[in-house]
Amino acid sequence: MVEEKENLKKEFETVGVMGEKYFLWKSTEVGKDIQNQIKYVDSFLIAFKTKQSKARYNLNLNLMNVSGGEIDFSAAFLEGQMIDKQIKYNPTWKVNGWSLDHPYWNSILNRNWNPAVSVSSGASTIAVLDVHLFEKKNSGMLKDFLSY
Repeated sequence: MVEEKENLKKEFETVGVMGEKYFLWKSTEVGKDIQNQIKYVDSFLIAFKTKQSKARYNLNLNLMNVSGGEIDFSAAFLEGQMIDKQIKYNPTWKVNGWSLDHPYWNSILNRNWNPAVSVSSGASTIAVLDVHLFEKKNSGMLKDFLSY
């Protein structure tokens, strides 16, 4: 059974944050919906508490839109559990972004926003948004956070 989880937003209870000064939450109203976005200028990590799923063995599909291409930075949405004040990550696979764009190069279609997809397995109580900037020449944004 496919079940949508609660979308990522600023009001989630955080467990830990690294690089807090390098990102900023932004909320915009789109029609009747509020869209949460994160603007960033350097690498950061946010760990959130999530509701424990009832299924012991499950697959989690995490989606978000990322401004720019994967040449300048990587963004991943990971899941796991807190054990002895350390995050134990669930097995996670990140879908290669260029396969969702064009088979010869990831910037041929010149899109401003590109999908970032990850799949993890196992029950989780922690969700982690991990963004790493390879070159500090631009800022970036994340939006449209969905988890199933």
